[in-house]
Amino acid sequence: MTRLFSFLAMCLVLAGTSVPAQQAQTFRGGDPLVMIVAGGAETIGSARSTLSPARVTAVAGALSARGIPVERLQVLGRGTSGLAVRTGPASDEPRNRFVEVSWR
Repeated sequence: MTRLFSFLAMCLVLAGTSVPAQQAQTFRGGDPLVMIVAGGAETIGSARSTLSPARVTAVAGALSARGIPVERLQVLGRGTSGLAVRTGPASDEPRNRFVEVSWR
């Protein structure tokens, strides 16, 4: 899992990372039916319910810009459910700022 977001950020940080390009290449090589783009958010801040949908949308947009058909992307913003690291409320856990890309 690669962290592509800073604290409470909704904007994809792509400087120095080739993750979307690698995922697009994997898609073209394997031709899966669907790529699932799912992510979570830290449990702090009033914007936490909108963070994960915004983050997965940013990653889906980056994949689409690299040639992945939008109709083959499934996006799922999990918010604070299904966290990478279980925390209490109001916790700034960097590992919960994630988006996972999988396919089937």
